[in-house]
Amino acid sequence: MIIVSDPTTAARQLADGHHFACPWDGCSGWLGPWGSAHTRPVGCYGGGVDVYTPKGARCRACERTQVLVPASTFPKRADSVETVLNAIAMATNGAGHRTIAARVGLPETTVRGWLRRARANAETIRANATIAMCALDRAADKIAPTGTQLGDMLEAVGRAAMAWNNQHPDQPEAIPRLELAALLTGGELLKRNPTRLIYWPPS
Repeated sequence: MIIVSDPTTAARQLADGHHFACPWDGCSGWLGPWGSAHTRPVGCYGGGVDVYTPKGARCRACERTQVLVPASTFPKRADSVETVLNAIAMATNGAGHRTIAARVGLPETTVRGWLRRARANAETIRANATIAMCALDRAADKIAPTGTQLGDMLEAVGRAAMAWNNQHPDQPEAIPRLELAALLTGGELLKRNPTRLIYWPPS
């Protein structure tokens, strides 16, 4: 799985054959096009549904396959990054899962599952975001604790996104803020076993 900011641009880069390096350890190959994954509907924040078909990729060296997932959605989730991160922000401000579910128009069980997974992964995502922030801005100030795990995570992710934008002043809002947050943390907020990432810049 590879998170991309612009699926259309990523498809062209994939066809070029020398843009996406194979993510597997020990492989120095490059990814090329390899069909498409199943079309997926994704619920939008505030209502409505988007539909997208992720591009597939295969390494020309080791032949392992990948899927290019847009940064607007978390892998294997039916709702957008914007919806999930807004729900987590509400929880950080004290709202319970029932209140949040009513506000975003989704089942309580869905929101409760997001919050449980986000709390379980908060420390890893906070560390990943901090790595990204420091790589982008070596003079960045230390991130002050907020008092909660979710708050610390969101603060680190927000600071990483700010550092990326500061490094790209010629590209104002080139990547929506919440999608940039997903890119900088590898889209792993709701993953069952998130990994510690070495910082990589969004493409």
